[in-house]
This record gives sequence, structure tokens and C-alpha cells, in this order.
Amino acid sequence: MPQVAAHHEIETIKRSRAHSATARVAYICRTTVLDDRTGETHRYNNADGELGAVQMVGYDGSPADFANGLEAAEKRKDAQVGRSSILALPNELSDTAAARVVLAYQVQLRERYGCASVSALHRKPGNTHAHIVEDSRDADGNKITVLSNKRTSSAEIEHRRKTWADLVNAEIERSAPKVQKVDHRSLERRAASGDLEAAQRVSVPHLGAAQHAAMKAKKKTARLPSWVRQRISEARELAKAFTELRAAEKAYQRLARVKEAIERSAPKAKPPKRRDRGHEI
Repeated sequence: MPQVAAHHEIETIKRSRAHSATARVAYICRTTVLDDRTGETHRYNNADGELGAVQMVGYDGSPADFANGLEAAEKRKDAQVGRSSILALPNELSDTAAARVVLAYQVQLRERYGCASVSALHRKPGNTHAHIVEDSRDADGNKITVLSNKRTSSAEIEHRRKTWADLVNAEIERSAPKVQKVDHRSLERRAASGDLEAAQRVSVPHLGAAQHAAMKAKKKTARLPSWVRQRISEARELAKAFTELRAAEKAYQRLARVKEAIERSAPKAKPPKRRDRGHEI
């Protein structure tokens, strides 16, 4: 049976990028968190009803207290206060099954790094995923460097992605055996290993968001009457001509300023001396 990709995105929460653990926890838990360090209040609600189970491992307080604890542990202005992950889940899993997978993954993080974490399950139509915010320090207060060290980070991230995929697949076997299993590897790696289905998908050129938007706009324009498309084309030509005219005008103004500066800096010519020829007799 073909396998789908196990999306697993990891990001460091950095103050140097204006990130904060309080803002991230408030967002994923759809709650209000007052940042004790800055005095700022981060407020999110669950108006869309997408929030599922919120779970904590390695910490006995509330998510807000956990977030403030992460901030209080770091004094530097450019500190890395924690890590945030987004992990995709099969939509076919029940809320209970999905929460069970997330909790098992948090326990794995605790056993491997000694860090506490908070998670929140989000379920949108066709998009079930979990957010996890984890401490960047272990239970003894030591900084966890295996993920920030360039020599070890790649292998560690690979391990985490495989761990997540294994936990998801174990839950699929347990509660939804007809659901496609997931694979933590990229399509290119799967194709190289002989996965024909992945090879076929790799052969299809990838279109980014900009290309998709352009194609979508082109399709919408194609459905318009011919006279409307003609007016749109004329308007685009006028806009292009106006842009070129403005560019030419700015270039002329720059040349005029340069000419004026040259004229001001050039030495002024002295008037010729008048010779006194005396009186003629």
C-alpha cells in the first residue's frame, strides 16, 4: 500500500526573531497568556472550534505557567527559549486516537531529552495536526544542545521524524487498519529506494504558491467575456507605460541634479583684465 508523507516541522523559538513562548502557547492552546517578562498579553480564542486535546508532560502547572517558566529561564536578549513542532495526523484517526499518538510522542521527548512539553490538537476540515512546544532545557536546567549543534542536529531531526512516523503507524494498526500508513522520508529518498509510487510523484514538476496563484488568476480571466479581457489587457499596458514614464522622469530628475551639482562645483571663470592704454593725443 502506498504511504503518505509524515509532515514534521521543527522550529526554534528565538527572541532574536521576536518570538516568545508565551505567544506560541497562547496560540496553540487558544487561550490568554500574560507574559510576566514583558507585560504583554497574548489572547486567542477557539471561536472556530478546531481545538482538541491539550496535554502536558513533565510539568504540573498550566500551559500559561509553563510558557512563562520558559521565558524566565532565559536572560539573554537573543535567547532560544524553546522549540515548537507541527506534526500532521491522518484525518481518519479519532480525537482519542490522535491525542494518544501526541501524548506518546511527548513521552518520547521526555525520555530522550528530559524536557517538559505542552501539546494541542487542532482539527480542521481535511487538516488534522498537533502543535507541541517543548523546553530547551532538561529537568536539571541544562541546555539541550543536540538539536542546535550542526554536527548532530540533522541526525537528531531524522530520528524524531522516524519516531513520529512509527507512533502514527502503530496507532493506525491499532485503531484504523484501513488507513494509509505514513513515511517520514522525502519523496526523493523513497523513490531512490525503489518506491514506484513516490518516483511517479517526483517526476511531476512542483509548482509553488506563486505559480498556483498565477494559474488560478489566469483561469478566472479566461472565463470573462472577450471585451472585458480586452479592457484588462489595455489597462495592464497603460499601467506598464505609466511605470516606464515614471522611471524615465526619475532618471531625468537625477541627471538634472547631477548637472546642477557639477555646475556648482566648477570654478567660475574670471573676467579678463582691462589694460589701461592711457590717454590718446
